[in-house]
Amino acid sequence: MSFLVIYLTIDFMSKFWKLSEREVPFIDICRYFLYKTPLILTQITPMATLLATLLTLGILSRNNEVTVMKACGISLFQISSPILLISLFISLFSLFTSEYLLPHATQKYKEIERYRPGGSKYRLFKQSNIWYFGQGIIYQINHLDLVNGVMNGVTILRVDRDYKIVERIDSRQAKLENGLLTLTNGITRSFHDSLKYEQFKEKMLPTQEKFSDFTVSEPMPEEMTFKKLNKYIERLKKMGLDYTSYVVDLLAKIAFPLANFILPLIGIPFALKTGRSSGIAAGVGISIIIGFTYWITMAFNISLGHVGVLPPFLAAFGSNIIFALIGVVSIMSVKT
Repeated sequence: MSFLVIYLTIDFMSKFWKLSEREVPFIDICRYFLYKTPLILTQITPMATLLATLLTLGILSRNNEVTVMKACGISLFQISSPILLISLFISLFSLFTSEYLLPHATQKYKEIERYRPGGSKYRLFKQSNIWYFGQGIIYQINHLDLVNGVMNGVTILRVDRDYKIVERIDSRQAKLENGLLTLTNGITRSFHDSLKYEQFKEKMLPTQEKFSDFTVSEPMPEEMTFKKLNKYIERLKKMGLDYTSYVVDLLAKIAFPLANFILPLIGIPFALKTGRSSGIAAGVGISIIIGFTYWITMAFNISLGHVGVLPPFLAAFGSNIIFALIGVVSIMSVKT
């Protein structure tokens, strides 16, 4: 709760005036911080479990209670097992909330964050390099003119059931009205038994899509559940498009909640070694340093995964593997 209050206080001071300048209603500003709270809790929980581990074992060690337990034949594993079991439960609970609560809450607070005065919706539309997958048709649009309802630099790919391209239409400009897509100044290429092409000044194509379909961008990975993101990856894979960065984000949805179990592995031997000499303030400082080190390592690895330097699994789980090894080695070095 202390970490939550500190986080909300800092975030409130930095975001309140920015939202107010965009004329966001006060009630929506309050909703913004309410919907952001699940994300904050997810981010600070690993540090909180680490701090709880350091304080609990540190105080027991300083009062010689750990020494008494060892003298009674209680091993280090038995002393640590309740902490590890609770940490595992917190990890599973965090994984559950990340799937069923966090995406919905994230989408809500981002809608408020994107708010612009006079807009009917809270949605930020993408206006360039748009890919849209229709019924057997792939649309690629260089620029979308939302004011005039015009598409500039349009490429249409018709595919069969095996997602093989059977026809490609390139057009300088297109306009969609009443279920008809009017293409101007373009060329049609057909890939059947042989390559055939045809230039045109104007071409009419019936379509099931509406102009509004192209103005709604796909949600960000943090706004999708594990299941939805996995389906989106399968969709990109069938289309032959690059999906590596989304795989990294998919695996990160599992990797980060596990930090609630991994960071206490480091905290247990650290607290037993330094608990008698360090106080509460030192425990808070140490947990913040270790927690931020984990966050920075995780963010760095994920960034490398997004650009393809690291494979998705190492990008998402690399920090967990490193910190888990450090924790296990440290525990083995503690006298039982």
